[in-house]
Amino acid sequence: TTLIGEDITDKKKKIKELKEGDERLKDLFENANDLIQLFTLDGSIQLVNKTWMKTLDYTEEEIVGMNFRDIIDPAHLDETLVHLQNILEGKQDDKFDTVLVTKNGRKINIIASVNIRYDKGVPVLFRGIFHDNTEHLRSEKRQNLYYKISTLAINSDNLESLLFNIHKELKEYIAVNNF
Repeated sequence: TTLIGEDITDKKKKIKELKEGDERLKDLFENANDLIQLFTLDGSIQLVNKTWMKTLDYTEEEIVGMNFRDIIDPAHLDETLVHLQNILEGKQDDKFDTVLVTKNGRKINIIASVNIRYDKGVPVLFRGIFHDNTEHLRSEKRQNLYYKISTLAINSDNLESLLFNIHKELKEYIAVNNF
């Protein structure tokens, strides 16, 4: 009797390595600090990570059938679509600022990094990684306000003019008509 066999040790090892690699990529995707999404060229959202869902307050069920346009602040939609069109046309426009809106209407300032997935040379999906820049922008605004107020204090001749000018500056940031 003759037995013919094949040593499958290397195949098993390669399969194990592929599974481990897939698990590491899935872990990276699901636990990234940035919002990650895949969406079709017409904007249909295909895949998002946990951070995306948590930040924008959506569940997996709610994402089904959503379009990228649904989460872009209307005041920034046209500009965002221009960026996506530029990327589609191969122009160097892969990083841009825009504003997302959560399910509850809260605005999130992001830095978007977007590129295209191709299938046989044809663009099929946008891949987006969005970094939440909201707190950084708020900090910059606060710092600018502190600077303006301190400059006013240094340059004011009297208290009445100082208070008037501080009130004027504050009106740019908050509703201060009550005082």
